[in-house]
Amino acid sequence: MYEFLLLLFIFALPALAKAVKQFKIEREINAIEKTLPDALLAFCNSANFETALHNAASLKTPSGALFKKTLQLSQKGAPILIAFSSIFVHSFTIQKTGNILANVYRNGSSSIKTAKQFALELSDSNNNREQIKAEASIQKYSLLLCCALLVPLVIAFIYSISTKASAFLQSNATVSLPIVTLSINFYLVLLAIISSYFLSKQFSAHFLTFFSITAPVSLLVFNIVPFFLT
Repeated sequence: MYEFLLLLFIFALPALAKAVKQFKIEREINAIEKTLPDALLAFCNSANFETALHNAASLKTPSGALFKKTLQLSQKGAPILIAFSSIFVHSFTIQKTGNILANVYRNGSSSIKTAKQFALELSDSNNNREQIKAEASIQKYSLLLCCALLVPLVIAFIYSISTKASAFLQSNATVSLPIVTLSINFYLVLLAIISSYFLSKQFSAHFLTFFSITAPVSLLVFNIVPFFLT
């Protein structure tokens, strides 16, 4: 069984590493999008494009750092539109911001009103999205907690009690404990597959992202906990 756990962990390790990398990227994007309205409003405070870019880049926020990268690229000689296209590509919202700023660069102050309106709309959208994300996170982590920890913990507790009555089981039961152990491990893997499938559909993530967490953790909990209870 421990060889199986080791093989499962080795199999899940690349997917888990990818999930951690994706989590960091999404966290960076969320931090930028959350502070974009402030950076855009700071940008819109000046009719001069260079000054407006400096205003946004001076903010000590993730979106301010994004504007700072754009400013640095333009100062190194890169055309401003190429600087925008190389930086503002992380998400639809950030890409749209780059397109709006490119229009401001082309059309001058006449496009400032559009940028300011987008900043206000983005601020309202962020508030609504934060509430939705909070509710979705509760659902996601509750399911992960149940499948990876709670269910195997309860089963391990019941299994431990059963082993303490091994004398009775050996003389009267028709199913041996090794078969029961194997069946429980199979059930936990099946539970991890089902829960990971539904989580991947609900949160538009890869199946292996969730399976690489739920399967190894649940099997580890079930196979380790009985040693502390016996």
